[in-house]
Amino acid sequence: MIIEIKNRFNGNIIICGEYESIRDCLEKNKQADLSGADLSGANLSGAYLSGADLSGADLYGAYLSRADLSGAYLSGILKHNSVQTILTIINWGSLSDKMTLEMMRHDAESCGIEAMTTWANGGHCPFFNKKRDYMFQENAKLWKIGKPKLRGIKLLEALWEEKFGGKK
Repeated sequence: MIIEIKNRFNGNIIICGEYESIRDCLEKNKQADLSGADLSGANLSGAYLSGADLSGADLYGAYLSRADLSGAYLSGILKHNSVQTILTIINWGSLSDKMTLEMMRHDAESCGIEAMTTWANGGHCPFFNKKRDYMFQENAKLWKIGKPKLRGIKLLEALWEEKFGGKK
């Protein structure tokens, strides 16, 4: 299929060509400057975006499950995407023990403390066949009952600091 990625600010074409998918396009154009790219609604699941310049990119509705954003430059992303959208579309992967527990406590708000405790004690995953609110690598050994301490922008800032080394 023909894929054309334009700069959302000036309409200039950033990438144009025939590719199997948007992931294939991005994989073959790793060094492309995607700043300002209109990626709204794009299926970027599993895309390798490590080191990509996505500053000012419109990711509204983009599916970023399992996308590798390590080292990606995402300055200005909050100007174009809601905090909740960013929190739910990025696969945060492995996190520090403290942040993993924080995220598991957010999970417990969706599935229930009892279900999380059962899972942590060797039971079935409470998200089997269910969509999780946040994607990250959980760790049953870290589970402790409690309420999340961070919400909204504070949660996003803490995740961002941990994963990308700076507030955006």
